Amino acid sequence: MKTNLRNLAKSWFNRKTLFFMKNFILIMLISTLNMYASNSYSQQTKLSMELNGSSLKEVLREIRKQTEFTVLYRSSDVRDVAELDADFEDATVMEILDQCLKGTSLGYEVKDKVIVIYPVDYVPEPVIKKTVQEKKTITGTVTDTDGVPLPGVSVIIKGTSTGVATDIDGNYSLDIEQERAVLVFSFVGMLSQERNYTGK
Repeated sequence: MKTNLRNLAKSWFNRKTLFFMKNFILIMLISTLNMYASNSYSQQTKLSMELNGSSLKEVLREIRKQTEFTVLYRSSDVRDVAELDADFEDATVMEILDQCLKGTSLGYEVKDKVIVIYPVDYVPEPVIKKTVQEKKTITGTVTDTDGVPLPGVSVIIKGTSTGVATDIDGNYSLDIEQERAVLVFSFVGMLSQERNYTGK
């Protein structure tokens, strides 16, 4: 009886697994074909048009008329592009747009069956000169009220994780890049103290 139940469960599991695998492969195949179809449409669609003093708006209207493309743009972006002269015979949409937008401040993107015309605002990045600050080394000795050196005192630049601990003689050496900083001195069982560093 147990063997029959085990075989039945195994058979059911195998059928379910097979069903899911078939569906997964089918979905992947459909997705791949859709992606290929949308990419190949823009490559395979050929247009013919004569431009005699045409405006870019008229060209885009003609592309919409002859193809399944949707063209998105702002009227203010394309209104100044006019007087286009060219003859296209069996040209792709990209070839036409490359020619029509040459020398303008406009670019385009083709995704699936949508063409987006957009302004290409090229703003050169400002050259920022970084002032390289020299590292300075601060040295000192930490002592108690009787002048006895304190080893193991933490000396940290406030607001950073940069710091050191004093040695057995209470001495410390700390590299600093700022002209002004606050040094925090802390020791177990004692109150922390802050001292301003002003370049000296």
